[in-house]
Amino acid sequence: GCESCSLDAEGNKFKDGSGKILKNDVDNDGICDVDEQLPNIGDETDGGVVFYVDEVSRMVYVVAKQNAFGEALEWGCNQNVSTSSKIETGKQNTYDAVSACSDNGAVKACADYEVKEGDKTYKDWFLPSKDELNQMYRSKDSLEKRSGFASFASDYFWSSTEAAGKVWRQKFNKGEQGEKDKNDKNKVRAIRSFSYASAEIKGC
Repeated sequence: GCESCSLDAEGNKFKDGSGKILKNDVDNDGICDVDEQLPNIGDETDGGVVFYVDEVSRMVYVVAKQNAFGEALEWGCNQNVSTSSKIETGKQNTYDAVSACSDNGAVKACADYEVKEGDKTYKDWFLPSKDELNQMYRSKDSLEKRSGFASFASDYFWSSTEAAGKVWRQKFNKGEQGEKDKNDKNKVRAIRSFSYASAEIKGC
């Protein structure tokens, strides 16, 4: 057992004084996994505000607080690019579109975006996939309650997901998604993702 821990109500986990959850030593190797506490929707962290957390993969998604690109932009790549609509694919979609085209537009704007906080600069931003964009919309109310967060208003926002030469976008007052020509102009909000890893400690 863990001298500094106690069983939780489920009887199958330990919690230490910091609130971190310690999983049981299932394989009896004397080591427990320490799960770093995942942030909540609406928390400000790592350059943006959290809009989605995958508790299984422990991936956290944040959106930029500001609409840093000014007016609406064209999507920016008139070549057909193979993309996906799923969560965890926006980064690859963005990379593939930027690699295929040199055009300026929404995709490249996100790829070039940077946020500096103190002595740290976050550079790994991308245009969200269709499903990532929808998760952002679903968290809209929590995001807009964060101090300093620029409102989405009722604008259409680009995703990084193509559909037969067009691109999916979403309107942020009602949530409807639809396809639009790449030379149309829509608003852009960059996102980034990162993983909260588990550590291991002795003592179980």
